Amino acid sequence: MEIKLEPILRDEKSVFIQLMNLYKYDFTEWQPEDINDHGFYNYGYTDYWWNDEDRHPFFIRADNKLAGFVLVKDSAFEYISDDGNAHKINEFFVMKKYRRAGVGSYAATAAFDMYRGRWEVTHLPYNVPAKNFWKSVVSKYTNGNYQECGSENDEWMGFAFDNSK
Repeated sequence: MEIKLEPILRDEKSVFIQLMNLYKYDFTEWQPEDINDHGFYNYGYTDYWWNDEDRHPFFIRADNKLAGFVLVKDSAFEYISDDGNAHKINEFFVMKKYRRAGVGSYAATAAFDMYRGRWEVTHLPYNVPAKNFWKSVVSKYTNGNYQECGSENDEWMGFAFDNSK
């Protein structure tokens, strides 16, 4: 299976919104949110992904089919200091059809390789599938050279590492 990241263009915003709604629907298992009167989940940051230079939206494609997205932001969120060389996975989504097929691992690794520096990947403490996925990916990517951050008692927890070298 050929897997690649492809920058999301502004004129593909409607496709991005559709995928974001699938992501937000999946996320209701951990953060129950209702759809609005138009049948959509609210995501108030859509336009930021094309208006802010520090944001990088990518579609994930598997054999040229849309398989999800990865949103990279050039800043720290919670656990690392931001000295201008920090990155974070802001949102990450792989459609169920492509999960457990290496698509997510490949996409995360490709994103890490595109941006060198200090990284932070966070997840909700009670989102066990995300915790297991990110621990596996980050551990393999860094050969175990990462830091676990936060705890089940915090709003967020995750992993920090540096791939500058």
